[in-house]
Amino acid sequence: MVDESQSVEITGVIKLDGKPLTDAQVSFLPADGDALVGTAMTMTDSQGKYTVAVNAPREYKVNVDRMMNGGPNPKLKEYQGEETSLKADVSEANKSFDFDLKSAQ
Repeated sequence: MVDESQSVEITGVIKLDGKPLTDAQVSFLPADGDALVGTAMTMTDSQGKYTVAVNAPREYKVNVDRMMNGGPNPKLKEYQGEETSLKADVSEANKSFDFDLKSAQ
């Protein structure tokens, strides 16, 4: 059972090649795969900003995707799935994560 009192609200900005990444899906997945903690998802706004609450402080893998033609965006492939290069070590003191992504070639 997850202790709801441990939830942490995370904020940040996501950019792609220096520009705000709008309407992108951002997912925080527990790095240890703990199914009880679960995945937290949100969308970025017109300035690339996001806010999401995770169930517990810990390390998360971060996935970022912005659908393109009905499927995953190939420019963001290194930030998707289990192999994502993005991580966030979330705690009460550490809850703002900005990511400046580079397009895949």
